[in-house]
Amino acid sequence: MPRGQLALVLLPTLQCNAACSYCFERRTRDRLGLAGLHLLVGRVLECMAGRRLAVLNIYWQGGEAMLLPPDWYDAAGDLVGEAAAARGIEVRHLLQTNLLAYGREWNPVIERMFGNCIGSSLDYPSTTAG
Repeated sequence: MPRGQLALVLLPTLQCNAACSYCFERRTRDRLGLAGLHLLVGRVLECMAGRRLAVLNIYWQGGEAMLLPPDWYDAAGDLVGEAAAARGIEVRHLLQTNLLAYGREWNPVIERMFGNCIGSSLDYPSTTAG
């Protein structure tokens, strides 16, 4: 009987629309394509099946994850879901975002893929009179 979980942190883009002082990521214009995602997820799921792991938790981060369009996540969610279902593996998607790129067009993706639950953080520079 399958049991256990695996956590996978994906950075689909290293682009960002903020300048947080604590950030250690090197900003690039690189993006994870759907073909690359398909290959990566296939290998992860094969490994999980071999180890009899039942749940894959994918943490979508960045850069800023919302700099990829909502339709990219629709396609990515379908791709991952189909590959996981073929192996009997459950997938949970979790999104970490600064919400600066949020608009109503994100609502269907946030509902369908992320269960209306996202994580957010953004640190603005503090200014103090000296």
